[in-house]
Amino acid sequence: MPVRSEDPLVELPEHLEVPDPSFTFVLGHLVSHVFCVEPPLEAADADDAALQDFDPLDSLSKFHEGGETLNTSSILLLQRDELEAFAEGGTLAAGLRRKAEAEAACRKRKKVNEARQRALEELGEAAEAEAESGKAAKVDGDGRDDFTLIVSGYPSTPEELAEVEAAGLFEVADAWVSLHLSGETCIDEPDDIGGTKRITRVIGAPGALTALREKVVTSEAGSPYATTIVTELYNCHEWAPGRPTEVLDPSELVVAAFASAAQHRITYKEWIESLPEDRIVIPDLETEPTSLDTSVYERLVESTDPSRHDVSLMLYCLCEQVNQSLKGNVAEVPAQRKKPSAEQMLPGNASARSYLL
Repeated sequence: MPVRSEDPLVELPEHLEVPDPSFTFVLGHLVSHVFCVEPPLEAADADDAALQDFDPLDSLSKFHEGGETLNTSSILLLQRDELEAFAEGGTLAAGLRRKAEAEAACRKRKKVNEARQRALEELGEAAEAEAESGKAAKVDGDGRDDFTLIVSGYPSTPEELAEVEAAGLFEVADAWVSLHLSGETCIDEPDDIGGTKRITRVIGAPGALTALREKVVTSEAGSPYATTIVTELYNCHEWAPGRPTEVLDPSELVVAAFASAAQHRITYKEWIESLPEDRIVIPDLETEPTSLDTSVYERLVESTDPSRHDVSLMLYCLCEQVNQSLKGNVAEVPAQRKKPSAEQMLPGNASARSYLL
């Protein structure tokens, strides 16, 4: 299936400069489940009121391309099976990247052309003196949430997550947001008297999200996961029709969750990039000309039975060592003493007392 192509770039006179407006592209990863929910209230009293299947994605179908809803020009929802049409015989990750880059490029070009067209219109209305000055036209908008491409159901396994990473998809957009639609599912199980009992269980995050969260937590600045975030919407089973609890429009909840998480991650990336490169200097102790004196710390720690060691004791010993070091009471060459054995540390042992003194 062919992807969209960019519109021609609006040409500008040589004397007119129009900076390209900022553009923010977010890749959304939507993970859902099929919940077993109780029937609506009007059918709950029936003797054979069976559980019903409910997929929260059914409430978001209007986000498909061409749907009639707010912000459809900036939001596109793709299902997993739709990616095969863009893969061209390759992996789903390759198809997703091809579709994502094409859609983002088309929308960015559209925003650039709108800014240029607006500048041309202002140029025609402006005075001749201002037109000849070549003053740059003002560009409105801060670029937040220009385009969000949401993919449902992919990646769904750790293997597919590795496939996405290999395709470089975490570096294509300004932010990658994985949103988990969690909730409770009902299960009918046999009871002790030959009947059934209905219990509810919370469906946890799948393995792909767990693996992705671990990569994000352990990532460093500059890694592909620096702009990745994993978030969650709770109680999505309550979106089922006929529920007694009134909820907001699920589509608006999803949009707000993606927008909030993306802005948080993009802001974090901007803050990291604004810091100086030498903001953190970790000394290399192996290249120090002299060893550090830890004799006070060691003496205090070893004077206490290991079974009594805790954080407060260690902190006290460390502070005492720092205090002595700041006073200048540091040995020129730290004593290389042999630590006493367990037998020597027994109560009443004279060698232990001499060691501690």
